[in-house]
Amino acid sequence: MYGGLKDDIRKNLNKAKSEFEEKYQNRLYESLARAMNKNPSDINFANTILYLDDYITAKANGQRIPYTLDFQTETLIDEYYTHYYELGLFGDTALTRVLTSSYFTNLGKELLAKHTAMTEGKNADKFIRELKHAVHVSNDQTFAAVMHQLGERHGPRPSFARQVDWVFFERRGEFYVKAESDGHPLRLEGNANEAGEVELGIFMEYL
Repeated sequence: MYGGLKDDIRKNLNKAKSEFEEKYQNRLYESLARAMNKNPSDINFANTILYLDDYITAKANGQRIPYTLDFQTETLIDEYYTHYYELGLFGDTALTRVLTSSYFTNLGKELLAKHTAMTEGKNADKFIRELKHAVHVSNDQTFAAVMHQLGERHGPRPSFARQVDWVFFERRGEFYVKAESDGHPLRLEGNANEAGEVELGIFMEYL
């Protein structure tokens, strides 16, 4: 991890923890402890995200849920994720850029390489034109960081095993990038149209 980054993230998470516990005290930790037959002192802001992984994943995929939680606890879980991600892990835009820099750097390089292949030399053929770039993200925090950096918010809970599709295409001599996730277009903070399409030059400036 980049020098100083770990300390900055810890500082943001501690701030999020303080705000969450000031507002909701230990109600979420106590409720989870009862549901999992654990000692309430074993659950805290830092490890709650680990305890919730199995529950959130099973619920999202229609699998057997290891324990049952009431409506109030479900609401607290949403608040917890909002504090953990929005105020904590991604509370600093600069840190989010660092966490996603390799993803977007590789994306930019691949799109420019495809542009070259489509416009120059013997590789400028129809097969190159039909290719698209897709990254399957199994790590929920990586996917959340990418979506956060793109200005996309789809509820507070993390999404597992998701991907963003980047389609590069030509229309009437102009080159465009289309972004979508699970078939839904991404607006890229207003840079893309309703179909998720944006001119290549504008997109590269956005990156």
